[in-house]
Amino acid sequence: MKKLKTNLLTVLFIVMTVLCTATVFATPCTVGAAPDIKKIDYEGKGRIDIDFAQAVQYKNVKVTVKDANGKKYKVKINGRDSDDINFSISGYKAGKKYKFTISGIRVKGETKYGSVKGSFKIPKQHYGITVKEVEYEKAENKIEIEFLELVEWKSPKVKIKAGGKNYALGVKEKDANEITVKVKELTKGKTYSYSISGIRKKGNTKYVTLTGKFVA
Repeated sequence: MKKLKTNLLTVLFIVMTVLCTATVFATPCTVGAAPDIKKIDYEGKGRIDIDFAQAVQYKNVKVTVKDANGKKYKVKINGRDSDDINFSISGYKAGKKYKFTISGIRVKGETKYGSVKGSFKIPKQHYGITVKEVEYEKAENKIEIEFLELVEWKSPKVKIKAGGKNYALGVKEKDANEITVKVKELTKGKTYSYSISGIRKKGNTKYVTLTGKFVA
């Protein structure tokens, strides 16, 4: 009987220890959780749009932006809702990378407000054209190249290269601000270069060739 009581006490002690440990480790995961960033878009003229992976809430929200040297830039919040925030910075330079911090934000339903950090690069214009985004869609083996400005075409050709090999199979479709290219399978996370010929900014007289790099 004495041995049975001892065993029961031992089991109860173990159960209580596990429950307490679980409570301690669960608390930091559920209080004040900050949202994950789903996507960062540069929309031109210093305007940045941040999409979140979860629904969010704000309280005295503030955005700060700094460059690599720690210089702080003036920020204006243009708008915000439950899944994104849009802001503009002044005095920026194209081709530079910037870090941002959004404070006073939380995942909807959490108890504490926290902060989210990230970075973005403002692309340079070439021949009056800014490449906004290069996106690889693995399921369809295609590259979508989007521009901030309206463009015009004349027998466009696109090359997607890495290590001297061309992965482009031909232009699939094009419109006033985007071109889609069929490609051979690319390696996710690998850097590729592109060249786009037969393109010009709408209203310009000369067709040019744009070049750049992207990560698949």
